Amino acid sequence: MGVLLIDLNHSDNAMEYTKTPDQVSWLLNFLMKVDMFSALTPEELYEVIRHVKKMDFRKGEAIVEQGAVGDSFFIISKGTAKPVLKKGPETVELGVLGPEQFFGEMALILDQPRSATVMAAEDVECFVLLKTDFQFLVRKNPVFAHVVHAASDARAIDLSRKSS
Repeated sequence: MGVLLIDLNHSDNAMEYTKTPDQVSWLLNFLMKVDMFSALTPEELYEVIRHVKKMDFRKGEAIVEQGAVGDSFFIISKGTAKPVLKKGPETVELGVLGPEQFFGEMALILDQPRSATVMAAEDVECFVLLKTDFQFLVRKNPVFAHVVHAASDARAIDLSRKSS
């Protein structure tokens, strides 16, 4: 079995990652189950697949830190993660994220620091889009942009409610 490199001809600084045909097929099926991507066509999903890379995090590891610069968007494929909000001496747990759920979009859309820390509750495997890749996809695909903005708005409202 060979390796498939999907070539994307654009002048952006977006990165491309080499994937085997089996990985491309698995990613296509996986992304179709993710709420944010459910409205996209297979062709539009290939745009996402061209840019994602896999990252692993160990139980207890901070995946992102509240207040840090947002430079990536994460989609969990295995394991669970806990977003927590630090408010002075208090820590507010915001829930649990698992496979097919995502985080990191708010910092990228709003161009603000991370609004919460996300900790690996167990070993976690994520697919990650770097900020430049994420922004390229948002600019290129109006449907994706609309879905991303709607998800970010809903999460901001939920965060505001839970942190009150």
